[in-house]
Amino acid sequence: MTPQAQRDRNWNEALAASVHATVFGDARYVRAMAKASELAPEFLLEDSVGVAVCTRSRGPVKEAVLPLFTPFTGFVLPEIEAARVHAGDDALSRVATMLETGPDRIRVHLPPSVTDVRSLSLRGWNVSPLYTYRLNPANGTTAWSSGTRRSVRKNEPSYATAVDPEAVPEVIRLVHEGYERGGAAPPGQAQALADAVSELAQHGLTECVTARRDGTIEAGIVLLHGPDASYYWMAGSVPGPAMSVLIAFVLSHLEARGVGTFDLLGANTPPIAEFKRRLGAELVQYWSATFDAGLAARAISAAKALRGR
Repeated sequence: MTPQAQRDRNWNEALAASVHATVFGDARYVRAMAKASELAPEFLLEDSVGVAVCTRSRGPVKEAVLPLFTPFTGFVLPEIEAARVHAGDDALSRVATMLETGPDRIRVHLPPSVTDVRSLSLRGWNVSPLYTYRLNPANGTTAWSSGTRRSVRKNEPSYATAVDPEAVPEVIRLVHEGYERGGAAPPGQAQALADAVSELAQHGLTECVTARRDGTIEAGIVLLHGPDASYYWMAGSVPGPAMSVLIAFVLSHLEARGVGTFDLLGANTPPIAEFKRRLGAELVQYWSATFDAGLAARAISAAKALRGR
C-alpha cells in the first residue's frame, strides 16, 4: 500500500467513526473532485478530529475552497459539547486551529448536522446560514404541490425513466446548458467532471438516472450516495416536465434501496428553491464559515472593503 493510500485509509476510518460524516468527506470523493476542480486536496487529522480541504494559490494568497458541486466540507468531528465550546477547547475549535495555521483565506461549509458554530464565531470567523431542501423517499409524491403531481401524472407515460450509466456525458451537457440559460458560466470542464463521476461510480458512490422521450434524454441526474443520505448531485434538463417525472422515479428507486434522506442540495437561488419547495421538501439550514488567516489575505480583504464603501 502506498503512503497516500494508507493516509486515505486512516482518514476514512476516522470519518466512519464521526457523527458528522458525509460522503463529501470520503477521501475518494475529495481527491476525485479536487482533480476535476484543479485544486490540491489536504487531509488534516489529529486525535480523531480533522477536516479535508482543497486549496489553490492566487498570487501570494493560498485559499481553501470547496470543489465544484460540493456543498459541505468533509469534517471528522464528535458531538459538539457546549461546555467545551465555552472553554474554547471543543472539537470544532481544534479544527479551526489546524486551519488557521494553514491557508491564508479559508472557506468551509459545515454539514447540516453541525448546528452549534459558536466556537468559530468566538474565534473571529464570519459565519452565515445557507439552506438546502431534503425529502424522505418513503413519502413519494404525496407532499408535492397538486400542480406538480398533475403534471407528472399527465406526462409520465411519455417518458422512459431508468438507471442509465452510459448517459453521464449527456447529463453533464444538460447541466452546463442549464447554467448557460441562466447566464452563468458552466462549472468545470465536461470531460474532467465525467472522469470524476466514472471514478466514483467504481466505488459505488454515484449512479446516473435519466428520463428519455422518444429516445432523447430530456432530464438526467447523477446521484451521489453516502452513508447519511443520497444527493441530487449533478442534474440538468430541458425546460418542461421531464425533471419532475424523473424525480418521482428517483424517489421510488431510493426507497427500494432503503435510503431515508434525499438531499436536493441547495435552496439559495429563488427559482431553484421554488421548484424544490413544490416537491414538499423540508428546508434545512447549514453554515458557511470564512476566515482570513494570512497577512496577504487580510490586506486584500481590507482593500476590497474600502473600495466597497
